[in-house]
Amino acid sequence: MKFSGGNSALLITSERKSNIFNANQSNMNTSPWLPITSTYIKSMKIIFLALLAGQVMFAVLAWFMHRLGAYAGFESLVTLLLVLVPVLSASAIGIGIFIFNKRITELHEKSCLIERLND
Repeated sequence: MKFSGGNSALLITSERKSNIFNANQSNMNTSPWLPITSTYIKSMKIIFLALLAGQVMFAVLAWFMHRLGAYAGFESLVTLLLVLVPVLSASAIGIGIFIFNKRITELHEKSCLIERLND
């Protein structure tokens, strides 16, 4: 790196540019996020299909139980769920906000962008 006279402009030689470019490429190859390989995509598809299959099986089972009247006499269950679902939903939202704020304060303490992105 050279400084030109009294001027504070930073001059970067072509050799330095190639070193910077090569360093950036080597950092990209060692990053755990890059590149996205076909095995990563395949594993994500498997996880997605497993989660989707579980929801579909639950929906089919619930529909058959409703059609057969297998749980027709559970009015107390309905009242329990009318109370339980909003309480659990509000709790989950509150916990999510707490975790988000905690993570943000932890990230503000880190000065380097690379450290922030790795967490």
